[in-house]
Amino acid sequence: MSFLERLSSLFPAESQFWESSLTAQYSVSVDAINFPPAEDVLSLLAALPSRDRIAVNLETEGREVFHFYNYEAFDAESWREYLSSAIDSEYQFDIKLCIDKQQNSESCTVYSYAHFIEDLAKKSLADLLVSFNFLLEGKSHIVFDVLEEGYCWGTEHIAFVSAGKSIDFEENRLMTISACRENAHFINFSTCQLLPSDFHIITDYSSNPLTEPFRKLETFLSLAYVSNSFSFDTSGCFVAFASLRDLKEEIPFASLFCNEQWYKIYEWAYADGHTSDKLALIRNIVSLSCRFRKILEIDGSLLASIQSNYMIYLKNNVSQYLEAKNKVGGYISGVLLQLSEHIDKLSMNFAHNVVAVFVFVLTAILPKIAGKTTEVWFTDNTQSVVLLVAAGSFVYLALCFLNFNYRIYNVNESFFDLKENYNDLFSSEELNEIFSDEMLSRRINKIKCRRNIIFILWALVIVGFVIVGNSISEHPWSIKTILSFE
Repeated sequence: MSFLERLSSLFPAESQFWESSLTAQYSVSVDAINFPPAEDVLSLLAALPSRDRIAVNLETEGREVFHFYNYEAFDAESWREYLSSAIDSEYQFDIKLCIDKQQNSESCTVYSYAHFIEDLAKKSLADLLVSFNFLLEGKSHIVFDVLEEGYCWGTEHIAFVSAGKSIDFEENRLMTISACRENAHFINFSTCQLLPSDFHIITDYSSNPLTEPFRKLETFLSLAYVSNSFSFDTSGCFVAFASLRDLKEEIPFASLFCNEQWYKIYEWAYADGHTSDKLALIRNIVSLSCRFRKILEIDGSLLASIQSNYMIYLKNNVSQYLEAKNKVGGYISGVLLQLSEHIDKLSMNFAHNVVAVFVFVLTAILPKIAGKTTEVWFTDNTQSVVLLVAAGSFVYLALCFLNFNYRIYNVNESFFDLKENYNDLFSSEELNEIFSDEMLSRRINKIKCRRNIIFILWALVIVGFVIVGNSISEHPWSIKTILSFE
């Protein structure tokens, strides 16, 4: 039994009912003696959605005398006392059932579908935009729970369903709104954050009074998000395409009609990314194609032309993209090769230093061996030269260390500078894939590890050279000798 049928059985008298998206009201007049039991009234209130605030107000001679609520406790004793006195006085109750609808999450109640749809169908297109903007603000979709059987229809983000039925939604509404905000020039966007898909019907029924206004709004909003400039007021809209040629047109709401091609163009523009490039192409072609026809009179050839031109655009950009990607890949390979070359040069510097020390030692010792005077390998003068050579080696070691670190720093800086330069060409995912910070860091850490090993070996060779040279000198230095100088 529907909501109105239950009311009619509860109050069998001539009644009035109206319903909007936010409120509903039922009014009827009955004699006090014919008023139904309070339990029946409370049972009706309990069966209705608890999210809504519902009140049954009783008036007598223009005065409110009693109330039944679904959100407050019922005072049975007071009711019995009042009803007894009302029957004795032969009062007539003017009854008003007032419903204040509350949106619970993304749901709203429809108590009488026919009255609700009738109220929407009477609205102007501008008023429909205001109503649905309020209902959908900040939401991915809205479901109107119809308290009658047999209803199931809706758009991509709006559904009218009876109990036990459902419609699947597109859940990317809020993301699409964000994309529209960034790419469109919809002057009224701050007060009308609706999408064409909000009114794109996916399940319908014959003789639906909202089919035509919804299809008109679908076209209306599609124009809003693909044009260079769009605004509207209560009388109509103003649309402009300004690219290769300026195209401006004013469309009164009375002349607005549905052209599904505009929704197809909108849907293509905001699908699969690259929205700004697609919109620029759309605006160019529309500004040229609509010189001799009205904006609303386009046909399928316009979208075909847009898509074919986009494929040509992609070919040119893909070749540039691949060329840039190859260049970047070659540079990064060169950077990694430079790091390997730097560590190889450091290894060679170490080897050259070891060879130089070895040659010095041989130069000092071979004459001793040739002269068979090996009692003293190094004289005091030679010992001083050994220390001087060791000090020079340490200085050379420090310079090589600083130079190597500076080269690593330059490689790192140039890598990130280049990555920043390609922000406009590559997406963030592509940048992270091409310019792998982790790969560079891993390679640098590996090279630093090799650097540290080389420097440690180099330092050990120099220290060993000093120790050995000192031990075979004519007057070896010792800790005691060093302290005696103090």
